[in-house]
Parts: sequence; C-alpha cells; structure tokens
Amino acid sequence: MQEQLEAFTADWVKAHPPSSKRSNGTPLYIIPVVIHIIHNYGTENFPDAQVYDAIRIINEDFQKRNYDTTSVSPSFKNLIADVQVAFRLAQIDPNGNCTNGITRTASVITYNADNDVAIKSLVVWNTSMYLNVWVVNNIPGAGGYAYYPGTTQPSREGIVIRNTQFGSILTSLSGNLSARSLTHEVGHYFNLRHTWGDSNTPGEAGNCNTDDLVDDTPNTMGANLTCDLNEVTCGSLDNVNNYMDYSGCGRMYTEGQKTRMDAALNSTVGSRSNLWSNTNLIATGTNDGYVGSVCAPIADFRPTVRFLCAGDSISFSHTSWNATADSITTEWTFQGGTPGSSQLENPFVLYNTPGVYDVKVKVSTSGGADSILSTGIVHVMEDTAQMKAPAAQDFQSISFPDANWFNLSESVSANEWTLTTAASVSGDKSIRIDNYNKGSEAEESSFVTPTFDISGLTLPNLTFQLAYAQRTSSDGDKLQVYASTDCGKTWKLRYTKSGSLLNTASGVKASSFVPNASEWREETISLNYAVGASSIRFKFAFTSNLGNNIYIDDINVDGVNGINDAFERSLGLQLYPNPTGDASYLSFKLEGNREVEIWTTDLTGKRVALNMPSTNMASGIHGMWLANEGTGGVYLIHVRVDHRVVVRKWMKIY
Repeated sequence: MQEQLEAFTADWVKAHPPSSKRSNGTPLYIIPVVIHIIHNYGTENFPDAQVYDAIRIINEDFQKRNYDTTSVSPSFKNLIADVQVAFRLAQIDPNGNCTNGITRTASVITYNADNDVAIKSLVVWNTSMYLNVWVVNNIPGAGGYAYYPGTTQPSREGIVIRNTQFGSILTSLSGNLSARSLTHEVGHYFNLRHTWGDSNTPGEAGNCNTDDLVDDTPNTMGANLTCDLNEVTCGSLDNVNNYMDYSGCGRMYTEGQKTRMDAALNSTVGSRSNLWSNTNLIATGTNDGYVGSVCAPIADFRPTVRFLCAGDSISFSHTSWNATADSITTEWTFQGGTPGSSQLENPFVLYNTPGVYDVKVKVSTSGGADSILSTGIVHVMEDTAQMKAPAAQDFQSISFPDANWFNLSESVSANEWTLTTAASVSGDKSIRIDNYNKGSEAEESSFVTPTFDISGLTLPNLTFQLAYAQRTSSDGDKLQVYASTDCGKTWKLRYTKSGSLLNTASGVKASSFVPNASEWREETISLNYAVGASSIRFKFAFTSNLGNNIYIDDINVDGVNGINDAFERSLGLQLYPNPTGDASYLSFKLEGNREVEIWTTDLTGKRVALNMPSTNMASGIHGMWLANEGTGGVYLIHVRVDHRVVVRKWMKIY
C-alpha cells in the first residue's frame, strides 16, 4: 500500500508543481473531524473549549492564517504554503445522529495509551468518513503518534495525542511545541515525514543521509530545540520553523510539503480522498451551509468521592456531553440521600445511613434526553470499625465478595478479584485476578477490606501472602495497597511493587500461573503512621500490563497489643539481652502445635532478615539466638504464630 501511494505521489508531484493555487480546481479540502476524549474523570476530561481551540490552531496553520509567520527565517518565507485544508467538527455521527464532533469515554487506558489497538478499540468512527483523534492523559515516551496513509488497518487510522499537547488552553502546556503537536501529527496523517527523514530519532549525524521526500525542505539532523534560525547541520541552512521538526518554533509548511499532502488527499490509499468528497461532507454534516440542530445530550456524572462516613455529604459533578452545557437541564435521584432528588447541576447530598446506594441522573435539551443509572456507586459506612485487631482473613469462611470485602472498579467491564481454590497458603482458598486470560492493559482492579480498629496496638502492621509470576521479563503488572482512616474519602499509598519486584516465582511463567507452596511471599506494611486509629480499611489495587495471574491470601492486621492481650501473655515472648552488641536470645512458649515464622524488619516495615522460615512447632518452650550482624540501630522482631503476630523492638549496637 505504501509503495502504491509513493508511486502515485511521485506522479502527482511531476504533474502538479508546487504553487499556492491548485490545478485540480479544489479551493479548500474540508476534513470532517471527531475528537475522542479518553479519560478517567480527571483533568484529562477537559471542557469542549479546549477542543475548539485545537481545531482553531490547525485551521490557522493549514491555511497560513497563523500570525507568527512574520518570525519565519527570511530564507524560507517565500516557501510558506497555504495548504488550503479546513478541519470541521462533525455534526452527524456514523449512525446519522446529531453530534458536536466530540465523544467522551471513561477508561484507565488513558494513562498508558502507547498501545493503539487498546485505545482505539474503545471507540472509533468510520475512518474513511472522519479524521479520528484520540486525546489521552499519557503516551509513554511520546506526545502523539499517527500512521502514514494505508500503513495500518482501517480501524486504526487516525491520531493519538496527549491532552497536554492538544490546543493551547486549559490542560495544554500551551507552548509552541504543545500547541502545534496536532498540526505535526496531521502532517504525518497526510503522509509527511519528519524533516530529517522517516525516523523518530532526531539529532543523529546519520540523518543527513536520509530524506523526507520533499525537494524544498533541506536535509537536517533535526530537533533544534533552541530555535537557532542560523543553524546548519547538514551543509545547508536548516528549516527549524517547519512543523515537521521537533523544534519549539514551528511556523510553516513548505509548498513542496503541500504538494505531497495534496497527493495523499487525492489517493485512495488510506481513504483520505473520500474524506473531503461532497457526499461525505453531507453525510457528516460538514458541508458548506449545513445548519445543525440542538443535540440530545449523553448523560454522565461523577461524585467527588465514592466512600464516605454516615453523616457526611458529597457533591456530584455533572459531566454529560454531546450538547452545550448551558442548554442541559438535569433531574437527579439519590437512593438513601438527602435530598432524594434535585434539579441542580452539581448538587450536594447528605447520607446518614450506612449502605451501598444507586444514583441516577436524567439530562435533557430541546433535542432530546438521556439518563444513566450507576448501581452501588456510593458507599456509606459507619465510622466504627467492623473488626477488632488483631484480626485475620484466610478466605475460608466468607463468600468473597460480600458486603464487607468487595470489589471496587471504575469500569463495569473490569476484571474482578474472585475466590479461587486453585492455590492457597491456608486452607484451600485464596483470591486472585485471572490476568493471564482476562487482563486488559492499564486496567485497574481493586478490592476493599472491612474497617479495623487498631487503637489497641502499638507498632501495627498489615501482612498478606502474595503469589505472582511474570509472563515475560518485560511485564509491568503492578500491585498497590492503600489505607484510609476516613471511610475511604481519601487513600494513602502504603505499598507498591511491579514487574520483577512483584514476582514471587523463579523466573517467568509463559503459561497461566498457579503457584506452588514455595511461590508465595509474605508482605509486611507498617501502619505506624496510623497508631491509635479506631477505624482503618485497605484497598488492594492491581493494574494489568497483560502479564500473569496474581493471588492474595492470609490478610492479617496485627502488631504489639496492650497488656490485656491474653494471647501475648500466654506466648511469654522474651528477648534478651536487649540492647545488645553481640547476640540476643529469643524465647517463647506454645500452647499446642503451631505454625511459627520469625523475621526482622526495620522501622519502616522493610524486611531485613528471615530468622526462621515458616515451621510447624510442637507445644512447649522454644528459643533461638539472633546474631547481631550488619548496621546498628532499632529493629523489629516479628513472631508469627498461626495468623497472629507479636512484635518486639530490638536495639542493636554495632
């Protein structure tokens, strides 16, 4: 396909010498555009105004109406082209419905949009009828990307770009490079290469030996970030003002680039020639003289928080789209809330009774109405704890998920944590994410624990058993654990591991991972910051990078208890001498056969030594010497007996 296009382009250039007037009689190519905003209800879900600003900029740049052409190097001013292309937001969607040319889709993929199959599978309009632009939160290693015509599947034609490099207002970084990034990517979409050639690596000396297939753009190494108008990198003056460089002073396309884009717009390769056809302009509502109607809105909303304590209020943000905000009226229904209904655009609602509640909003314009019901979107909890620490959960006696241990995902299609008998540490059950078979890139799947009262503990900690294997050595699956002491209104990140650091198995597992007994690892999280908390809960969040399965078992909240703890008294744990400059002796008493494990951590909860692996021990008095090795300081000795942990401070004098 690309060879066919290049042959067509070569013939076109011969037959159409560069000039500001087209010989085919088309004064202006009109291109229907749809902007797909991919967001997770953050700042990347920006207002329509930023879209209108971005469309304004590319129209000015492609029609030589940008004011800054006056600062172009004198050596290239006579080459500045009026490309004679106009971009118009579609007014009719592929189904014949009214649209403002902007769609909004919620997905965590917005944070990692380098996989265009994933991002474009969310939403795409017929690419032979519309220029599709997907605007996202982040593209690792890039500001945007586009394919040359016909070099990808039809459903993947278009442009992906960061919201910080889209337009010049609101979330855009607003500098020249950011404001002109869409101009640059449209150039690629119309078959232009970088001024240094067909690569993404400017600044290399070898670029002088490559060409962009345009006669009036001098060869260059590329990326003059200082915008030195006198720079010479390949034996001739560089055109640093060219939009197809990475410089921060893009101002122009050349006449030769215009002719090359004309060829792409007249070739059937990649369907660019259909975009501006009169039939297509009528079908998309972008023809001259088209008068649209008021569109029916598409309902959407977002609460400021999803968790709250009984007696607290939250506000709801109205985020409906496809119609101008000032033309939309709203009708809210709040299950369990006060008020139970409202017609305010962004109402505040009081929740007095613990429970999980639905919210519905109906939005209307003169063009129609739409409604959305979000089931279980609001979680109202008692401020009192549901479990008294020390406490443990081995998933043997609950039907996960339930009212206290539940999944919390932003997407209804999220891959949820489920109970499994495939592997476990205690009993025959654990919970897992089947990431090998069902994983979606960048999707976060979370579960939330009940609230725990740790007010009776000093040096409290959270421990859990983890099993995970990478599918390949480059997998970046990630587990994060958060804690909240305000009924989930705010979460503090307490633990994060990804890739090889998350791995508990030896090497990678190319098949669906099921751990054996040696492929589990206990993780410990210090909760010292929350000492005295009468109510704390935890959120385990797994973010898929299309790797392998992850398992969690034996979640324990424990630590050093007060003097009334009968278990600790019966254990009789002693550590002496303490402090020590040599070694200390640890002794304890077991009442019955027990599983025991002993390890040392620093004060942050980081494990520094495994003193004794998990071992079945008989009833009676036991003891062991702990050698004073390494750096002196204060450490913590953890003794786990079955599912309960007792901790002692250990002062080492080095």
